Amino acid sequence: MPPIHTQVDLCQTWRALMGKLGFGHRYLWFLFLEEDGRLIPQVNQVEAVPAAPKPGDCAGAIGFFRRVMNDMDDGLSVAVLWSRPGGAATTPDDLRWAKGLTEEARRQGVRMWPVHLANDYDLRVFTPDELLAA
Repeated sequence: MPPIHTQVDLCQTWRALMGKLGFGHRYLWFLFLEEDGRLIPQVNQVEAVPAAPKPGDCAGAIGFFRRVMNDMDDGLSVAVLWSRPGGAATTPDDLRWAKGLTEEARRQGVRMWPVHLANDYDLRVFTPDELLAA
């Protein structure tokens, strides 16, 4: 995969990694990136994710990312994609995941790229305006 330097690069990487869209279950996917934009060559997923985050889910996920990043290299960042079955319209639960992860990353000082959403029809980034309105 080519290095990721911009949000557009990241979206194209997620598209390439996800392939044909269509999901039978909800997943949180995550990648670690080196400071120069190169991917650590492993795509990770968390299975059996609830539709909406429960108290502590976002803090737990970001805490895990922080520990991995601290163990590997201080220059790492993380990219997260929330995927679920269903239509293209953004749901309140989608926004809860994106906003919760984004806010928790900020609280814990984790360098995280904007959260992406994939469903059966679309793959895109959550915009700052969507997160502010949520």
